[in-house]
Amino acid sequence: MIWLKRELNDSVICDSVGFRITQKAVSEIVSVKNEKQRIFCRLTNLYSRKKFELSITIYDSSL
Repeated sequence: MIWLKRELNDSVICDSVGFRITQKAVSEIVSVKNEKQRIFCRLTNLYSRKKFELSITIYDSSL
């Protein structure tokens, strides 16, 4: 199971596996340094039942 915590800037951070999940437009290109890795997924807010399209940027936290 992956635990996510909310931040004030509407980003969702999962520190345990080094994922940074931010709400973005699907067409936006997300880059990390010289590498580009994008994963798109749909999540449902358990409180409001709203659906969100999320762009997940995979990054190396040691950089």
